[in-house]
Amino acid sequence: MNTLLTIQQAATLVGVTPKTIRRWEREGKIQSIRTSGGHRRFNSAELLQAINMERVRSEEHTSEL
Repeated sequence: MNTLLTIQQAATLVGVTPKTIRRWEREGKIQSIRTSGGHRRFNSAELLQAINMERVRSEEHTSEL
């Protein structure tokens, strides 16, 4: 699955709000592609990979406590 998603589709896919997707992009956790009109598009495979890596980091941090 290597589909380009709108910000709303990306948010729905990972269960967060579009505002969170924007924040993650700003923080460098995920990347977007901009359309000629300036709209964000997110690669679904890259998004899922980034989210899975973040969950692993979170679980590692939790187990250290």
